Order: sequence, then structure tokens, then C-alpha cells
Amino acid sequence: MVRCIDFANKKELRTVDWYTQLYAHAVCAEYYPEFDVWYNSKIVGHIGLDRVLICATINASDNDRVTLFRNALPSLGSAKIVVGIAILKNTLAEKKICTLRVNEAFRGKGIGSCLIEQAFEELETDKPLMTVPEETLGQFGNLLRRYDFRCNEESVGMYRHGFAEYLFNLEYQLCCYDESCTDIKTKDLLLV
Repeated sequence: MVRCIDFANKKELRTVDWYTQLYAHAVCAEYYPEFDVWYNSKIVGHIGLDRVLICATINASDNDRVTLFRNALPSLGSAKIVVGIAILKNTLAEKKICTLRVNEAFRGKGIGSCLIEQAFEELETDKPLMTVPEETLGQFGNLLRRYDFRCNEESVGMYRHGFAEYLFNLEYQLCCYDESCTDIKTKDLLLV
């Protein structure tokens, strides 16, 4: 299990474009075809305002020590490896974990928990909105149960035609989610 012990608060945001290309796109584009457009229009330029980017890294020589970078990333020349990310939306109407990903090789080591707990602190709530694509619901099951996320809506076509997205903790948000979705069903969904 990793120890989540460091939190570096960088002032510069000089590597966001590198991050988008090398990590975020690679892990998110499969489930969110418009990820790059969303990231460049809604995240870049909004970080530090109503968006927060948390990057989990490990030192190449010490896999037990996780460093979280807020709104910045380690420099390209560092010995740190990016192993996870969280992108948050923090407004009065919506407290949302927009993106939560851990590198497959580092799953099951507590990195997702470090990211979620830091997200709770940043958003000042332990009931943020989070959506999960149907294909990855099993990967998130343990985290969602551990932190008592409540699935209360299934939206088919929310991000991809014909595919379901599960909405968690929607009842705690002030916003409404029916923008372009035509098939939203409210039901009591259980994680299996």
C-alpha cells in the first residue's frame, strides 16, 4: 500500500499541454470521445478558478511514496512517474470529480483513495458528483463502496451514443443533469 504523504502546491502551470497529450488523452479518450475538446475549452484556462487538477506521481526509485501535485505537474526531466489524475469542478452549484484515473499497473495500491480523499478536501464535501462509464463500473466498485457513493441515475447517450454513464451522488448537487441526454432513467442501482 502506498503512503500518501506529500502535497506539492506548485505556482506554475507549465506542463498542462504535455499532460493532456501524454496521459489524459490516453486514459480518457476511449470513453469520452470529445475529451480533448472538453479539456482544452473547460479545463485549461480554468485551473485555479473553478477547476482543480490533481496529479499523483511516484518517484521511479520509491514506489511506496506518492506525491500529489495541485494544478501543476512535475517537470519533464524529473524522476517522477505520473500514476494517476483527478480533475475536479468546484462551483457553488456543482462539486464534481470530472476525471479519476489510476495507471493500470499501479491500481490496488491506494492511489485512487489518495486522489479521492484529496478531492474531498478540495471540494469541501465527501459527496461529490461523479460519473462512471458502464465498462469501468467494476474497476471503480471498491472505491465507490468504500466512500459510500450512491448511484441514482443511468444516462444512456450522455457522452457516447448507445452507452450508459452512471451518475453518483447527484442528489447532493444543485445543478440539473439533462442537457443533451434523451434517455435518463432514475433508479436504485447497485454496484455488483
